[in-house]
Formats: sequence, structure tokens, C-alpha cells
Amino acid sequence: MIAVNDNYRIDLKKLLNCIEQMAENYGRDDNKMELPALEAYGAGDSLDKHFCKTVEKGKGRIDCYLGIDVGSTSTNLVLIDERNEIISYQYLRTLGNPVEAVRTGLKELKEGLGDRIRVIGTGTTGSGRYLIGELIGADVIKDEITAQAKAAAAIDNGVDTIFEIGGQDSKYISLEGGVVTDFQMNKICAAGTGSFIEEQAKKFNIPIEGFGNIAIDSEKPINLGERCTVFIETGTDCQAAP
Repeated sequence: MIAVNDNYRIDLKKLLNCIEQMAENYGRDDNKMELPALEAYGAGDSLDKHFCKTVEKGKGRIDCYLGIDVGSTSTNLVLIDERNEIISYQYLRTLGNPVEAVRTGLKELKEGLGDRIRVIGTGTTGSGRYLIGELIGADVIKDEITAQAKAAAAIDNGVDTIFEIGGQDSKYISLEGGVVTDFQMNKICAAGTGSFIEEQAKKFNIPIEGFGNIAIDSEKPINLGERCTVFIETGTDCQAAP
């Protein structure tokens, strides 16, 4: 009907071939598919990524800026000086309570640096940016796309493409001269993202800190699908039922 209304010509032979190919793909047993091991994609990729400038005692306070990224899975706090050098940072699990995560992060930053720093500016980003921005009286509140584009351009002004995998959504961002020209977010809720992984870790009684290592050590990963994690979880619940 759509083809008729839009005056599209349909090749029935090609259409039937497409339907047959789709039937073959959907008829496969995912449990029999052999996927490559994950080790090559994740082993040691987070080592030596964060270097913090030493703040010595007794030399007065250092002016610095505080940035807070509040996501559905993790909450990150970072302090940088006026030369954009990292002074300290905290990486915490949000655990459904962004306010408590931020309070914990601020407390740990204070315990580590004491009165050796003076915060002269603050900014927030992430899904909880407005809540936490109001809580701490942030000077700037930026959405994730703007923050990621700015960060990528600051590191390498030649970057033109960003893929961001978040705790609840994933994004594609296109840049030109450090300016966002286009972006897309996944249209399917929580597709293969961090919150789902946390839930599965709880089900299997595995600490989330060890979940990644177990996955990387797997020699035969299984195909969980590429769509909404609500449906994936429903399927696994049905299979687990007696």
C-alpha cells in the first residue's frame, strides 16, 4: 500500500529473495554461533590513562576547577588546575543515588587534598547534570554531547567522529572544526549498556568489579542480541524458569 501511494516500483523476485534471507537469519540458533573472544578488545585498555599532578603541602592553595559527570551507571569527579592538568579524580558507582555518589566523591577529594586547593569554578554534565548542578551551585551545566565534543576537540582538534557508549544510551557525534554538525542516539532503550550489565552481575552474584575480567577470559561468548535489554532479560528469565 505504501509503495502504491508513493509510486514505488516493486521487484517481486528481489522481495522474495530478501524474505528468504531474513527467514534464514532468524532461524539460526544463537547458542550455536561462535563469537570471537573478548580479550583482544579489552585487556589492559584502561592502564596508565590517568596521571595526576602532585600537590605539595605548605606551598599555598592551588586554584582549580571541579567537573562532575553524573551518569546512570557511574559518577565521575575531576579536579584540574588552570593549565588543564589533572590534580585528582574520583570514579564511583551511581547505584541509583547520584546525590549520595557526589557527596561521597567530594568527601574523598577533600580527604585526599585537604586545604591545598581552592575551587574557583564548577561544571556538571551527564544525565543527572541539572540535579547535581543545583545541588553544588554549578557555574555551567552542559549536555553530554557538548561536553564530549569539547573534550575530543581539546585532545585532538582533528577528531571528526565520536562514539559514546553510556549507561543508558549510546551516541554518534559528528564534528567539523570542533563544532557538532550532527548526532544520533540509539532509538532502543538501554540497548546493551551498563545498567543491564550491573543487573546481570547481581543475578549471578558476581561483583561488578570482576564482571569485566570474567567476560574477557571467556573463550566462547554468547550472542545476547542487539536490542532492548528489557526483552533480553525477559528471554533469560523465561529460559531460567523451571
